[in-house]
Amino acid sequence: MPIFLVACATTPSTPITSDQLVLNLADTPEARPDIFLTARLSGRLVSNGTCIVVRTRSAEVTPLWPVGTRLQSNGTTAEIILPDDRGRVKIGDHVVLSGGGGFSEYASRVGGNAGLCSSTHFSVATAK
Repeated sequence: MPIFLVACATTPSTPITSDQLVLNLADTPEARPDIFLTARLSGRLVSNGTCIVVRTRSAEVTPLWPVGTRLQSNGTTAEIILPDDRGRVKIGDHVVLSGGGGFSEYASRVGGNAGLCSSTHFSVATAK
């Protein structure tokens, strides 16, 4: 008797939108940092349905994106584009972000309450 194996991939039931970005209100066009922090965060960039996060081996971290960061989607892929040519990354890819420890008091979720996201924050300077 033959055995058939079937595999399937699922897509998130919640569409990825710019409302899921959490911005760093201390990194604005009017007040860009003179020096970028160089700590590194690497992991898979994903949407958890509420926020865009980086999943590492041990944690889920909420990136605090510079004000002016935008999400571009064509229906099948979504990409985060940082301002000032500081990088771009695709949702679902393994990413490397430079920056520093997050400053929760500057977190502002585009879609509302940043408190709905992981409280472990990372302020993004550049992305690749």
